[in-house]
Amino acid sequence: MSRTQNAVVAAVALALGLLCLLWGQQHWPGAWLVRGYLGDVVIIVFLVAALGVGWPRHAKARLVAVVGLAVAAELFQTWHHVRGTAGVALGTTFDPYDLVAYAAGAVIARYLARSDHN
Repeated sequence: MSRTQNAVVAAVALALGLLCLLWGQQHWPGAWLVRGYLGDVVIIVFLVAALGVGWPRHAKARLVAVVGLAVAAELFQTWHHVRGTAGVALGTTFDPYDLVAYAAGAVIARYLARSDHN
């Protein structure tokens, strides 16, 4: 994808991510699913696309780096309980279903970047 395409995908993903946060804060129906898992899917897409604005030619490398960091952050939660603002960004406790959500986000991000052959 071009820088512009990555910027558009990042903007849409950011808007969806903020909607997920709002949904969870308002305790609307399915809040645990939307905030807990859909937000994890969306953050992977957002980060891969946002990094693509600066580095549009290396989609696979961006994808591997983002998913690797997400998995590392999730595994970190098995040993340390994360609190405060960091808990909002990183999550507070380990949940294996988050790994499934990251994988779904990776599939979507790769699909969106299908025109990038790096």
